[in-house]
Amino acid sequence: MTFLNGVISALPSLGLCLLSFPTGFLSDLVLRRRWLSITASRKLFNTVGLWGPALALIGLSYSGDVTTAVVCLVFSVALNAGVIPGFMLVHLDMAPAVAGPLMGVTNGISNGLAILAPLVTAAILDDETDPLQWRKVFLLSALVYLITNGFFLLFGTSERQPWNEPAATSKCQPCQPAAASKCQPCKPAADPDRSSSGKRPWTL
Repeated sequence: MTFLNGVISALPSLGLCLLSFPTGFLSDLVLRRRWLSITASRKLFNTVGLWGPALALIGLSYSGDVTTAVVCLVFSVALNAGVIPGFMLVHLDMAPAVAGPLMGVTNGISNGLAILAPLVTAAILDDETDPLQWRKVFLLSALVYLITNGFFLLFGTSERQPWNEPAATSKCQPCQPAAASKCQPCKPAADPDRSSSGKRPWTL
């Protein structure tokens, strides 16, 4: 029984690991074929990664047998793989120069808020064997998924932000009045991230 419990407990994480590969491939395929814009692709996969688990948690809260409950629980975690090519890549899309600090801030806030999850669960549960109380926990989790992804759909973007670009600098020296006629117009320093065509290498 202990071995079986261990296997069942590992299935959600195993499903998440396995689904992370096809979701990444499909995301690249969608962008390579230009079926969707980068922003639309991020929102699509993020919706799969958040609203998919929300539906699985709703199914879990109303499941009537162990098999259905395990299947819903596995999908509620495994479908989270969609957030990898979803909002997690938006940091690189918006500001690749500061993607690391951005990820640190957003991930730190999300993990800080995650501390509330067991506290809220403990406040809701008086009897851990009562399925009706667990239903409240699962439905509340599904509601968080629905609201947060809805916010991302409304306000999220993968457009490059102006504050990512360093201020244009010039290597030209100021012209002297006596030699003003010989001065050439100053040009901004070349952006090392741009090719000779003016496009960034990773721009689709």
